[in-house]
Amino acid sequence: MRFIPLPQKTLNALQKNDSRMLQDISTRGKVELKLEKDGVEIEGDGGNEWVAEQVIKALGFGFLAKQAYKLFSDDYFLDVLSLHDAFRGNEKKIIRYKARVIGVHGTAKKKLQDLSGAYLSITSEQIAILGEFEDIKSAKEAVLRLLEGCEHNGVYAYLEKENHRKKRFM
Repeated sequence: MRFIPLPQKTLNALQKNDSRMLQDISTRGKVELKLEKDGVEIEGDGGNEWVAEQVIKALGFGFLAKQAYKLFSDDYFLDVLSLHDAFRGNEKKIIRYKARVIGVHGTAKKKLQDLSGAYLSITSEQIAILGEFEDIKSAKEAVLRLLEGCEHNGVYAYLEKENHRKKRFM
């Protein structure tokens, strides 16, 4: 049995869609789910619990249900970068570097998603990346480069080079 704490916003969304979304996750994940006041309790066999946990965490990060449900496939994964750990809790740095990843009106985030093929969700102290293994690898490297201070154009060029490399081997 696993318990997944969730933000109130996600809990509210699950409560509104309680019967449909939780039932859908339960059916697809072959687990039993119970909505609690501060999270979701998952019961099933170990592997199924873990996959359902990943889907619920993805929903908690704000990914759309259709994106989070891709985690039921063996080809999709969820990776999380902690800005709090990276910048040792320095709020000013967290805000500044998070803004670099988002960009003006979300343009950098959108371009990172388009070029990497992965989905990104940015919360107050974390960056979640959802996608296929190679896409996550590229997106994570791009985000880390931005957090290290690389210029956006250089990061985009890296992603375009990675796309070219992926296409050659397909």
